[in-house]
Amino acid sequence: MMELDGWAAASVIIKIAVYAGAFVAAGTGLFRAVFAAQAVPLGQLVSRTLVIAAVCGSIATLVQMGTQAGMLAGGGLSGMIDGEMLDLIRQTPAGDAYFARLAGLGLLVLSAALTGHFATAASGFGALAVCASFCLSGHTSEGSPYPLQALLTVHLLGISYWVGALMPLRAAAAGGLPLAETAELAERFGRLAAWIVGALVVAGVLVAWALLGTPLALVTSAYGRLLGLKLLVVGALLALAAGNKLRLTPAMRRGDVAAGKKLVRSINFEMALVLVILGATAALTTVMSLPA
Repeated sequence: MMELDGWAAASVIIKIAVYAGAFVAAGTGLFRAVFAAQAVPLGQLVSRTLVIAAVCGSIATLVQMGTQAGMLAGGGLSGMIDGEMLDLIRQTPAGDAYFARLAGLGLLVLSAALTGHFATAASGFGALAVCASFCLSGHTSEGSPYPLQALLTVHLLGISYWVGALMPLRAAAAGGLPLAETAELAERFGRLAAWIVGALVVAGVLVAWALLGTPLALVTSAYGRLLGLKLLVVGALLALAAGNKLRLTPAMRRGDVAAGKKLVRSINFEMALVLVILGATAALTTVMSLPA
């Protein structure tokens, strides 16, 4: 584990911003593509969320690139704009990841201005490029088999779908849609999520197994213990979502106004748990080393 100096701490914070912007943008694009016809009244909110998240993710990615240049330059903040260091990074796998992510986020912004099949295609390819970009550098890049990178991409697409649906569902439950339509939207999201979460969990377990090598590493290494904590928070998130599906969605179908308010509070808590998960992931991929 690296010493958490100023550059390392900044790298963790910036990576959280990268994850938040990238996954919200990718997931909102996927939500827009899948539920466009069903959530027309939320269209403006969805498009605005997509564009803001993509722009924030792009800015955070550029800052992340500058931070890496500053660390390599070994100087102060001026190192972040050192042309020689930035050019060096551009030629590395990390540089490939940055530019793939920026291209994907650009496609997602473009999708917000499109309609029909063009919007769907731009959203799909943009989300895929964003999620795949995280496999081009880090623990699953050099020396890792392509199936592992594909599994991680599937895992991140599942996370994006989940995260991107939170804001629209919250807006619907807060009065953006009639209660019956909110219940229908939540029910349809839940049906798709059941399959996606299954793929997300299986892919996540296989990736963790490949990285750790043995389940014992979950308790015998600092990396494994933080990963275990992350998995516990993910479990809490899934349990909360299951409760919403089993209790609140049927209640909204019955016209229970209080159920809509409870869903808003539940989604607020889900968002907080997502931030914890992103923070743990940022630490795992920035300042933690895989167990030997």
